[in-house]
Amino acid sequence: MGVSGSSGTKPRFSGRGSFANQLVMVACHDERADALGATYKGVTWKGTEDHKRWPYDPPLSDTGIKNVQDTVKQLQFFLEQNEVKMNIIITSPSLRCVQTAAYFAFCLSSSGPRPHLIVDQQLGDTYGPSLLGRTEPTSSVTRPMEETRRICKGLMIKVQARVSGKPPIWPETMRDARKRIASRFLVHMDRSSRSKWNVILVTHAEGVGASLKLMPPQADSVAEQVGRGGYFLAKRMQEIGFGMASDDEIKAKTGFFDAFMPTGEGDSTMVIPPAAAGGLTTSPGGVADDEELDLGPMTRQESPESNYSAASAESKSSMFSYQTCTTEAPDFYELPSASDGWQVKTIRIKTKKLPSEVRKQLKQLSSGANKVESMGAHSADHQAKVDAEIDRMVAYLPDKPLGYDYS
Repeated sequence: MGVSGSSGTKPRFSGRGSFANQLVMVACHDERADALGATYKGVTWKGTEDHKRWPYDPPLSDTGIKNVQDTVKQLQFFLEQNEVKMNIIITSPSLRCVQTAAYFAFCLSSSGPRPHLIVDQQLGDTYGPSLLGRTEPTSSVTRPMEETRRICKGLMIKVQARVSGKPPIWPETMRDARKRIASRFLVHMDRSSRSKWNVILVTHAEGVGASLKLMPPQADSVAEQVGRGGYFLAKRMQEIGFGMASDDEIKAKTGFFDAFMPTGEGDSTMVIPPAAAGGLTTSPGGVADDEELDLGPMTRQESPESNYSAASAESKSSMFSYQTCTTEAPDFYELPSASDGWQVKTIRIKTKKLPSEVRKQLKQLSSGANKVESMGAHSADHQAKVDAEIDRMVAYLPDKPLGYDYS
């Protein structure tokens, strides 16, 4: 059976009856072109004209591009087996992340509508001396939005015209960056839950490790290293109405991660257009961003099997659309709770158990964390307490960088 729909079953966003699989993926970009021994278009990227223009914003290496295709192939098999699909992809503005997100969207479209893409500045890499040197760069460390549009146009991907989120402020420490991305992860978790959209976040190693630490199944562990292209999937069954869950949904709830790896037999091959694979050129035609297409507010992508009527989908979409990513209104978020039933699967992430005395301390503090969650008031005081809890949890991560592709 192939991974692109050859089984005859159609992926669907929501489950039948009263429950749906909410799925969130947080992924790190793959190998960057300035990694030790890496090549870009067959040559060393350092010293090229592109490197001179954007020394802090390398593209994916040749190996990184190939690895992304392999990752999507695995993800596509997983989504098909569980009859779910991803609806939207949010990415760091760094080119290597934008490329990763665009390839995800392009390849996943073979089994359903192409996911929308949003650039979120708050998912960006550490903006401080630990990564960029002692003095703040005099020019932008990421490329302009026009570059992102060109890349996405080559893959016929719809990208939201406005950039989301606020840029980090110099000098940012590694711990500050982890807290920033972890908080943003919670914002998108909340939006995923309320909009009924499954989402992929493409960010950096520090963000993947920090976000993973917030998940209840990882309470007694911590990420020690995030490999190139490392990611985790978080899933839960979410109630969306009245009635009983079907047998298929109950099975999905208990065995969601059982069938994950493709067998390799009869699997289809992802083919990315040559022009787009390079990342910096554009194929003629294609699709530009939402602004040029005049698509208006993005609507929820329903499968033909969905139980929602068009009016219901329209109502729910207008009530809470991912278009709110472009507003200046404050975001409110909660820490995920163990009672939510989250399951987590990690790929290419090395974790370790925290010391026994720390685990004992965390257990004692867990009741306090639940009190923070149960307050439920969308107030500055409440958010300050949630932020303090994020800071405490992120503090358990190693003091060294979690990624290992810096040369």
